[in-house]
This record gives sequence, structure tokens and C-alpha cells, in this order.
Amino acid sequence: MADRRGTDQSRGGRNQSIQRVIPLGTSTVTTASYIVGSVPRNLRVIGIRFYGQSAPAAATLTIEVFERTSAGGTGNTLQSAATDIDFASAALAKTGIAASLTTTYGDLRLVENRLIEATVTAGTCTTGPGDLLVEIDFEPIVR
Repeated sequence: MADRRGTDQSRGGRNQSIQRVIPLGTSTVTTASYIVGSVPRNLRVIGIRFYGQSAPAAATLTIEVFERTSAGGTGNTLQSAATDIDFASAALAKTGIAASLTTTYGDLRLVENRLIEATVTAGTCTTGPGDLLVEIDFEPIVR
């Protein structure tokens, strides 16, 4: 029998993702926070992407993804900075925009059942991007 230590199978599987549609609408968008989902097990964040339906009309429209603390407050940010989701075109909204992840490796290691939250900040936003899809990709943590 082959030794499977160190393979994906012995670590418990493959990369995973969670997704959440945030209904920003196509009219005035206001600043708000949304729960994206919970971490299914101990994982490391390897990517965050945002997709929309159309190009909004806004002075600023950004989103930032956070880990919630065990006490329920806003914890570590998973990004190096908020991502500008003021999509320049409908085509860009559909192909998505990748967030720049934090360089603090420990902040990307998440424990099972921890909630993930996304905060949208709008400035002078008169026409929103419609529904916004937030996708967070994870990989298993090797112990």
C-alpha cells in the first residue's frame, strides 16, 4: 500500500471557496457590512475576487474583507487595503477584480467556524453595480 502522507487526501482534501452575493442594487449604494460565510475548517486564504453586474457611477466604491473575532467584532483584514470595485466597464465587472492580500501570513490563517465579513464603502454613489459577488478561496493548512 502506498504511503499517502503529505498528499491532499491525507490533509483532508482540496482547495475550497465560499461565495456570497451582496445585493447592492443599481440605485444609490450606502456603506454597509455583510457576512460572507464561515470558514468550514482550518484554512489559509489564497485569493479574494469581486464580480459585479455593471459599471457603477460613484466617486468611490470599495470593499474590504475581514475575519470576525471569536467575540464577534471586526478582526484582522484579509487584504492589504480596500479594493476599488468602481468597475470601469460592465466587462470588467464580469471578469472580476482580485484583491491584494495582506502580507501578514498569520492573518490569512483562519480557524474553523470563524465568520468572514465584507464591508462596502460608497462615496457619492448614484448608480450601483447591481449584485456583487464576493469569492474567497482557501487551501488546507498542513500541520
